[in-house]
Amino acid sequence: MNSIRQLLETTYRGLRLYLLTTQGHVHVGVVKEVGDSHVQLLAPDGRTVMHISLADISGLRLCDALAEEIL
Repeated sequence: MNSIRQLLETTYRGLRLYLLTTQGHVHVGVVKEVGDSHVQLLAPDGRTVMHISLADISGLRLCDALAEEIL
């Protein structure tokens, strides 16, 4: 969990990414803030803020604009 937190605070901060959860959900957003136990993502609409527990995060992946255009 600490390594994911460190990645979110440094490498992925301010970038659009796919956040994968242990429940099988995929959230898309920009890392807004990283707290002690959660991360805040700004949704693609630019207004909605999502709060996700760090314990529920199973993976991270950067969004690829080219891949999104193809889909």
